[in-house]
Amino acid sequence: MRGFLPSFGEDEEDPTDWVAIGGKSYTRRSRLSLLLLQLNPFVFVQGVLQLVGHVPTLLRYRGRLPNPDRFEQATTYRLPFADSTLRDDSTDDADGGTAPTDGKTWTVINGGPTRERSHSWSILAQRYALDFVITDEEGRTHTGDGSRPDQYYCYGEPIRAPADGVVVAAHDGHRDGPRAGGWLDLRQRNILGNWIIIEHADSEYSVSAHLQRGSIAVSEGERVERGQQIGRCGHSGNSTEPTFTSTSRTARTSTLGWDCRFGSRTSRPTRRTTPATPATFRWASGSPESGLRRTVRSVGVIRSK
Repeated sequence: MRGFLPSFGEDEEDPTDWVAIGGKSYTRRSRLSLLLLQLNPFVFVQGVLQLVGHVPTLLRYRGRLPNPDRFEQATTYRLPFADSTLRDDSTDDADGGTAPTDGKTWTVINGGPTRERSHSWSILAQRYALDFVITDEEGRTHTGDGSRPDQYYCYGEPIRAPADGVVVAAHDGHRDGPRAGGWLDLRQRNILGNWIIIEHADSEYSVSAHLQRGSIAVSEGERVERGQQIGRCGHSGNSTEPTFTSTSRTARTSTLGWDCRFGSRTSRPTRRTTPATPATFRWASGSPESGLRRTVRSVGVIRSK
């Protein structure tokens, strides 16, 4: 992932520098596999469709797309992480599940509501997407050499519905990439891998992507409750290592995303991220109507209350 993250000038501190992702070898592998992936017809067609889909979206909004200040969120969302036990010691959290106590935390590694920190600003459907991984106290995302998906802390961890809603689409059966550590799956058939789309309210849909094959626990038309397990974090689709991508859309097939604000959680930037300048990940502290927002830097640590 590091190879695709925003670059920073000499005078600007990179807020991701404490995360042990990347390096020259990692970047070379990711760029080489990205180049080879252009020969994959499935990925090529999906890329073209994403761009073509911008036309009706821009026409619908007459070029004035909703932004975080104009979009009125109707639902209170929780973070979609599993509160069930991680691989090491854990303790009860505020949502009645468990949270890690061994220094491992879910971390925003890519994404934010500004052009500078956006996941992919020029791709409307991914503009406000967030990539999550689990990091340890040293900023590592895996054990061993990180060449296998099962070495990553987040791989296989449960993912939950961020709010009540109805599953409008789900896809399982896409393989998990056999290699990690910078390698993209050259045989992928869908950039999202295994995914779930849930309708939560009018013009509010959540998308959970890169789920583990065989882990999807819901089906189309099923009503889900906030916090219900819907799948597990995987390495399917277009990812350089196991990761969970969460994004929101204004419609089931929309090419327009929106900046989801999460409630019932607090954000505590680590000492490593404190010097970073712009805040890029934010959500409501309570109900959307409260107007209270908390911020996390480009890479922040998500902890329960």
